[in-house]
Amino acid sequence: MSYSPPRFIHSVTRSLSLNVAACLKTACSFIAILLLSGCAFTVLTPSHFLTFDFIGSHARITHKGTTKDIDLIQFMNGTTNFEFTVLLANKSGNSLYATIQASGESPHGQNTNCPGGLEQNVIWLKMDEKLKLLDSKSILINSCIENIHCPNGCEIDGKIFTAHFTHQDFKQNGTSFTSGNIISTLRYNNDYPDLGMILETNLTEPK
Repeated sequence: MSYSPPRFIHSVTRSLSLNVAACLKTACSFIAILLLSGCAFTVLTPSHFLTFDFIGSHARITHKGTTKDIDLIQFMNGTTNFEFTVLLANKSGNSLYATIQASGESPHGQNTNCPGGLEQNVIWLKMDEKLKLLDSKSILINSCIENIHCPNGCEIDGKIFTAHFTHQDFKQNGTSFTSGNIISTLRYNNDYPDLGMILETNLTEPK
């Protein structure tokens, strides 16, 4: 039996919990039970036990009594007013995996034209059972600064999420400018978390 976990957004004033029970198989798909307690969500799956609490840009992750704080700002292009969505989590062998959608406001400054703009990353984390970070990857899928647009966000279908986004690239040729679109697709399969996120990119001709 498989279950696609719900997507829910957590602001800096809320606590999001993803609870994962013991694994019957090496890589298990989601069977989730939602328990609402105040502003905290608990998700029970047969893969492993994890708890995520977000404070500012920090993710406080707990697994079997061990707690680790990871500052996600190192993986984010946004600088303030953070929001997080835990997309998928799983266990394979002795490694724990989580993918998180992280959003924040665009940086402010003289060289930016994005007051109140959005920067959005998808973050993949690989940890050992003591929550030591073994590997990570971050893909920018929405950006006012970089002219990246992902109108539909991350779409979850069972154990697979997909994000389609476009980067409008401007090039100067003397006194004139040309533009072209870089069309990208980001995919992740929760049944094979060790493969990480796969990014496919296609270029269109400049106009």
